[in-house]
Amino acid sequence: MGHTQQAATTAASSATADEPLRVPLLPEELRRPAATVCVTGATGYVAGPIIARLLAAGHRVRATARDTSPHQPAVVALLALPGAPERLQLFPADLLQPGSFDAAVAGCDAVIHTASPFALSVSRSQVRRLLLEPAVHGVENVIGEWLPPPAGALRAVNRSPTVRRLVLTSSIAATCSRADDHQPHRRRHRKAAPSAGAAASTTTTALTNGAARGSSGELDPLLREAAATAVAPPDGPAASAGRGGDAGDGDTMIDERHWNTTASEAFLPYSWSKTEAERRAWELAGRQDMWRLVTVLPGFVLGPCVGGGAGRSRSESVMLLQRLCEGAMWPAAPNMGLATADVRDVAAAHCRAALLPGASGRYLVVGGGTRMWRLTAALADLYPGGAVRRSVAVAPRALVAALGPAVLRLGSDVVEATWGAPPRFSTRRAAEDLGLRSWVPLEESLRDMVEDLAAKGLVRHPLSCSPGGRSRRRGGRVLGKQVAWLLALGLGTLLAVALAIAAVLRRLRA
Repeated sequence: MGHTQQAATTAASSATADEPLRVPLLPEELRRPAATVCVTGATGYVAGPIIARLLAAGHRVRATARDTSPHQPAVVALLALPGAPERLQLFPADLLQPGSFDAAVAGCDAVIHTASPFALSVSRSQVRRLLLEPAVHGVENVIGEWLPPPAGALRAVNRSPTVRRLVLTSSIAATCSRADDHQPHRRRHRKAAPSAGAAASTTTTALTNGAARGSSGELDPLLREAAATAVAPPDGPAASAGRGGDAGDGDTMIDERHWNTTASEAFLPYSWSKTEAERRAWELAGRQDMWRLVTVLPGFVLGPCVGGGAGRSRSESVMLLQRLCEGAMWPAAPNMGLATADVRDVAAAHCRAALLPGASGRYLVVGGGTRMWRLTAALADLYPGGAVRRSVAVAPRALVAALGPAVLRLGSDVVEATWGAPPRFSTRRAAEDLGLRSWVPLEESLRDMVEDLAAKGLVRHPLSCSPGGRSRRRGGRVLGKQVAWLLALGLGTLLAVALAIAAVLRRLRA
């Protein structure tokens, strides 16, 4: 693949000497010949560390973004990475613009497609425009609708005969909506999304039609099993797997065989869009035998980002940290569960999935499970005396669901689905195939993210937000949020008590 193996090793040694990687390069990564890799969504939260890691390993990177203006902070940061002047090219491309990825993908050995919208609070009328269409049409645009000539034009990946591997950033949201989704005795009482069965059938067809087949034409064993269980996820081995190599603290063990069959346009639309996009990718992959598809399914991503600027403030991860650093979740925080992943672990998974010859199928990347109130405790321990104080109570579920869009910028469906312990996710495949046997600890992810974003001006440092050091303007906003939250808690508690009393009186009268 392009440069010699010796040149790749030399470049990797030089780059890593300048910028050590938190998740070190494996010997297998260093031995790989230099490749040309296209990374979409270059200015996004996940793509930046992927590009940095590829450059550190000595590879050439062709990165795409909607806006590649040289004055954009994220672009400036990418161009300043070690190895970027010699081995990084930027290309403008749009998920909804047919053919816009062709130039970037042409001649590449692998493509890592990270570009996709991430929003947890979207109005029903905007779901298809803001989530589904960019996610699914973006996959179609990057991969290309494979149709035998002259019936259709091949796009991007299918137009480039050099591409041998496509890595798609999916999400744990494509495996389940709730912790108990795949426990039949619990989910039989719930109504699945109307399109879930049809979508699962589509995936089964795609997988059995040849997705991720090797040179011998043999279907990847994991995907053969996934094809058999896409409609009815297993309740045997997958649900009762051992504790080794898993993350989270819910009752269910989720692995790569599970698919989300409960999300819909009306319920968890982001999860629905990620599920549909990944299913579409497997369908398109099954129509050809030129390249292999690998999907990476990370949890809620935390950790430092590459680049900066106002655009980063729209990231769901950054917005969560902003609310935590402002102390807006005091005195009560939601009992919402999060399965998390450090962005540097996620980057390592993508790069290894793209370049290691044995990578195939789906890979869950989850470092651990936590809850919202535990995040406030972790930040309070990291920055004692700062703005973040330990929550002293758990906010009532109904109140959080009612106020979620206004206070937390989360839809009530997100609150309902994530309330309580997060699922347990098996990461055995990532450990065995990608060498990800340990994860960046949550406390380190939080600390590094706070320090990084505070240095970029995207969050106010918790210590600078302390009562003695907080600016009047900023402090007024934070205090206002806390007062509003306290009032809401008080009113919610009074309402709950009133409803309980009314219920008792009704029973007495009966």
